[in-house]
Order: sequence, then structure tokens, then C-alpha cells
Amino acid sequence: MAHPQATASAPAGFLLVGGGFRVNWLPGAGNLATASFPEFSNSWTARSKDHRLSSPATIDSFAICLQQRLPAGTVVRGDNSEESSLSQHVQASTRLDDTFALTGIGAEVRWTPPGSLLWRLEPTHRQSQGVSGQGVTAGAKDHVEPSLATVKAWAIGIRLV
Repeated sequence: MAHPQATASAPAGFLLVGGGFRVNWLPGAGNLATASFPEFSNSWTARSKDHRLSSPATIDSFAICLQQRLPAGTVVRGDNSEESSLSQHVQASTRLDDTFALTGIGAEVRWTPPGSLLWRLEPTHRQSQGVSGQGVTAGAKDHVEPSLATVKAWAIGIRLV
């Protein structure tokens, strides 16, 4: 497929705390990521696309999960997201409050033809006005030909109660 997509879900009794993907392409121009993000509260979706040159591929999506009830307590999930404005080179950052430990990060590029590709997805740790927080920065950009897009970044974390 030129623009493959896959979704993985958390089994019953488990909590989605992160996810990931792998693009499987044959030799050639390549097929690059456009999304790896939590969809709803129990699924992880991944997408990719070829760009300018045909390069069919498949994609695998992975859901990282924990049992919600553990001997040490109940796992509570927290998440936060932020979306950029529309542009050719976009970036979005968000963070969790400091009561959560970061367990997963994600991003989704919402592109217009010919397309924009995810090039940055990294965990961050910031201190701002005396408040610390773990989070994520995501970036996407067009390549060779202009293309407007937005990028949405997700930070997922857990705490025990």
C-alpha cells in the first residue's frame, strides 16, 4: 500500500501506556511515518506514506500495555495533547503534570497533498516557572514540494494509587 495504516488494541483488563510502529518496505524510495499515536483510550494507530515516488509498504502497530490492577496499587493513566497551527514546517509540544511518570509519546501529521512527513518525535523534560514536567516534542515537514500540515503531539504517563 502507498499509505498503510494499522491499529493495535489493549486487551481487556489492561491499560494502554504507549505504542510504536515499524514500516516494512522493499528496496526503493521508501515509505515514511506520518503518525504513531493513541486513538481513543485503548488503541494505538500508526500510518506511513510514500512520497513523490511509488513505494508500497506495510506497517505494524504496537500497543504497550500494563495490567490496571497490580499488587502495589491501581495504575492510573494520564495524557495530554497539543496541536500546531497549519504550516509547511510544524512543531507541537506538550507535557504531563509532575504527578505522572512518562511512559509513551505519539504524534499525528494531518497533511495536505503531496504530503508532510514526521521527522521528530522525542521525549522532553522541562522546568518552567518552578514546575517540572515530562513530555514530548513532535515535528513534521514537507519535502521538495510545498505541503501544509498540522502535527498533534501526545504525552502519556502513569501513576499508582
